[in-house]
Amino acid sequence: HLYSCRRKIGYALLLGNLLILWGLYLVATQFQMTALRWLVTSRGLILLMLANVALLVYRAWVTSDAYSKATMFKPGPSAMISLGLAIVILLVPHLFFGRLVLSQYDLITSVFAAPTEESPTVSTPEPGQTPGTGTTVPQPRIWDGVERLNILLMGSDMRPDQESLERGDPAYRGHRIDSITVVSINPQPPYDVAMFSVPRFLSNYPLPEGMGDGRRNNDWDWLGHLFRRAEDGGPAERALYPGPDSPGINAMKGALGELFGIPIHYYAMVTVGGFVGLVDALGGIEIDVPRTIIDRNYDFANRHADADRGEVRIEQGRQKLDGFHALAYARIRSQSGEFARMHRQRCVLGALVEQANPVNLLRGFGDLVETLKQYVRTDIPQDRLVDFVELLPNLSTDNFSTLRITLDYEIDAPPGNIRWFDIDQIREDAQFLMRDPVAAREALGLDDLDATCDQTFDPVQEP
Repeated sequence: HLYSCRRKIGYALLLGNLLILWGLYLVATQFQMTALRWLVTSRGLILLMLANVALLVYRAWVTSDAYSKATMFKPGPSAMISLGLAIVILLVPHLFFGRLVLSQYDLITSVFAAPTEESPTVSTPEPGQTPGTGTTVPQPRIWDGVERLNILLMGSDMRPDQESLERGDPAYRGHRIDSITVVSINPQPPYDVAMFSVPRFLSNYPLPEGMGDGRRNNDWDWLGHLFRRAEDGGPAERALYPGPDSPGINAMKGALGELFGIPIHYYAMVTVGGFVGLVDALGGIEIDVPRTIIDRNYDFANRHADADRGEVRIEQGRQKLDGFHALAYARIRSQSGEFARMHRQRCVLGALVEQANPVNLLRGFGDLVETLKQYVRTDIPQDRLVDFVELLPNLSTDNFSTLRITLDYEIDAPPGNIRWFDIDQIREDAQFLMRDPVAAREALGLDDLDATCDQTFDPVQEP
């Protein structure tokens, strides 16, 4: 417009563009949390999409108007081709942004639980006022009224060939839980986080009163098998695990809550296929492997029955692992053991947390969304994601402490039983860590999230 001597409209448009850029700069530097809140609510995403479309229409109009009114151009093929190319160039960033917004909307509405029944605000009328005219009080945050926010994280060995099968299908094998971690977050300063890693073979796990039945002296008594037993049993067995969620989730929340003496508020579960897809969507993870590990007959985890097998070797040193090898590093226990595997799982989790930066997330966002939709289950409500966003700036891996339930807690099991642990001592140490993390870390010799990942519990293996 300026080049074609339409100075008034040209300067006005230039000023408008500068104001838009200034607004984006403010959002990026001063209102990051506000932007993040918009990105985790369906209403905010709809508004962002409308703003994206409006900005696209504005820019397309400005471009076409400049070409149509510029006196130096005559109508002809070259002018029309130039205009078409300009509009295509304008379209690309808006289409990219629109795809991100639609993917995020799809993720929130597909993976996370339906919004809670409470309205975003509560109107409290004063005496003598009619309902709806009183003071508007914000909805309580997710952690209001609780000392700590406790989330159960589970890794299931559900294989890709099972994902689409219904529970009644004869080929269905259900979820066996291989990885069990409870994350307990203090939502108040100093915002400490306690992580409890629990072995899947813990057998004398407690259950809340009125839940479950008598013990079975066999492999099905493992904590890692409780979900499958509760979820896939007959009507009578499923009825033994009442609660707001499915029987399997009720059982696992109840058992872990009783074990540590805390309420489990939410859960998230990912399958082996989901873990592989998550790592690949992030472009892989870099991790220090303190000792070479080898499994010459590794189960590739692609099927429940007759899974492919072969040798997997992960060399010592700094490694860039794709999803397949990251899963193998977290699963291999050949010539090793369960506790070594639990230690590696914790280090992989730390690497994921550290390397899930905005660049990696944006680069693989489409694949990440598809992976989460297909392989992740959670009961975190959509409208509570804002509260988690508010917690993020306060959380630091320096304040993460881990309590691993290892052989130090194992006790002799009664005849005929398997793998018993000192439940009272586990609960006492967990409560100590949540009550006074600094003192507990020193007294119990605990480490932060990645302090011991340069160590190994794997034995030296023959080349």
